[in-house]
Amino acid sequence: MPDTQGIVPMMFGLAEEQQHFRERNLKFIEVFPRISNRMDQMFGRAFKSPNKIQQMVFTFGCVIVEDFREILLNCANGYGIAGLKLLRPMFEATVTSIYLARHPEELEAFLEYDCVHQRKGLQHAESLGIDVSRWLSKDEQIEIEANYKAIRGRYRQVCPKCGHSREQPSWTKMDPIAMARDIGIEKASLSFYFFTTLLIHTTVTGISIERAPQRSQADDAVAAAHRLMVLVLEYHNRYFGLGISGLREELLRDVEYAWRG
Repeated sequence: MPDTQGIVPMMFGLAEEQQHFRERNLKFIEVFPRISNRMDQMFGRAFKSPNKIQQMVFTFGCVIVEDFREILLNCANGYGIAGLKLLRPMFEATVTSIYLARHPEELEAFLEYDCVHQRKGLQHAESLGIDVSRWLSKDEQIEIEANYKAIRGRYRQVCPKCGHSREQPSWTKMDPIAMARDIGIEKASLSFYFFTTLLIHTTVTGISIERAPQRSQADDAVAAAHRLMVLVLEYHNRYFGLGISGLREELLRDVEYAWRG
């Protein structure tokens, strides 16, 4: 057993901020057990399917649940800006998963773009003089290059003015706002995507923030994440044919009760 004598005890989490969060958001605390149970019901189950799009949509759902819980953890401790930063990937994962479910013919483009990312990683390491052989064998590095060459032609974009071709920065030529429009939540992209992107990058907006606790931002982030989680749960119930009766009404009733002014 390690000797713990003389070690200063540490507590992770801010009890005072947690109490503030509870007092400010009593209605959310009241309804949270219901949505938490629904998340466990849908994503706590074992799921394996030979259908690649179904497997991907389910996996996205599991990631989104973790995003929601990470946002809640930060915001309940007064770190509202951290919660807003985490809202950005939650929004993008929500949009991408529902978009792919609606357009399964685009799944291969999403999956194969990973070859571009792997090759970029190798190139970046090479430019820095980093030997990656302790992580990847020479054969694996050759395979990454071969896989990239096999698919690179699918991810080119041409400048309409000069005709120059370059690698597109994403698996799709659609940006997240266009995908959000496709699934009907484009208005949310202003605050859930554009503004949160400014926070995660080195921008004037990103550095012009008050120090924690950021309580109003914490409440905004949890409210937004709650609404995204409702969308995901309701969509999964329909997409997978789970047949949970009255789920939509329950989720919408609770989110409006928790956050209406």
